Amino acid sequence: MNDLVKFLIKLGVVIGACFVLLTFVFGLHRQSNAEMNDSVKEGDLLIYYRLEKPVSGSVVVYKGADGEVHCGRIAAIGNDEIALESGGVDVNGVPMPQTIQYDTTEAEGSTVEYPYCVPADSYFILNDYRPDTDDSRMYGAVDKKDVLGCLCFVLRRRNF
Repeated sequence: MNDLVKFLIKLGVVIGACFVLLTFVFGLHRQSNAEMNDSVKEGDLLIYYRLEKPVSGSVVVYKGADGEVHCGRIAAIGNDEIALESGGVDVNGVPMPQTIQYDTTEAEGSTVEYPYCVPADSYFILNDYRPDTDDSRMYGAVDKKDVLGCLCFVLRRRNF
């Protein structure tokens, strides 16, 4: 009986540690669409780190204006000015390095006007699959509190 009690205590400690890690330090998200192709594909399991402060270029998991959880790349941070020029993105008048193979265009039906000044404590987030404009081009900047964390690991899973 003594061994069973020790085992249950150890099991409780492990479960408690996993709960704390997955609640306050890391998070899990299953990518359900193609908004980040080719970096993150539909069906991939994303592990994000909640304690890292995002910077321009970081891939983050965030809660969008539609209430859904999304994955995107930060193009600009608070107080930056962003413009979409000739299929590319200019931040504070400087073209962003073009690592994305798709042209960046404005979203049809959006109220976001360019040049756009990103509000303080907000991020302008773009999808890597730029034809999908369901990002800051459609809804505007994402508030800092809606960013869940920075992507730290992608587990390739297909449609599970």
